[in-house]
Amino acid sequence: MAARHSLDIPRLEKGECGMDIPRTTVDELKAMMDSGETVIVLDVRQPEAYAGSNKKIRGAVYLDPNNDVAIREFGRGLDRKAAIVAYCT
Repeated sequence: MAARHSLDIPRLEKGECGMDIPRTTVDELKAMMDSGETVIVLDVRQPEAYAGSNKKIRGAVYLDPNNDVAIREFGRGLDRKAAIVAYCT
């Protein structure tokens, strides 16, 4: 099951998360999507990694992880019952 957390969390340095957020495998994500479960897939790769990649998950929403304003704005409209899966490199 994907983690459900508020997007209004403090910015943390790499390795400082301190949260027990479960990882979701590709197969688990596919099964969630195939089952009709409401899943919001967030692509939170750095802008350079996102722009330079031809690999993107269909339906994923790109959020620049450095843009706090965009992240908060996006978070206001989230379906709070949806599973949220974020991915990065």
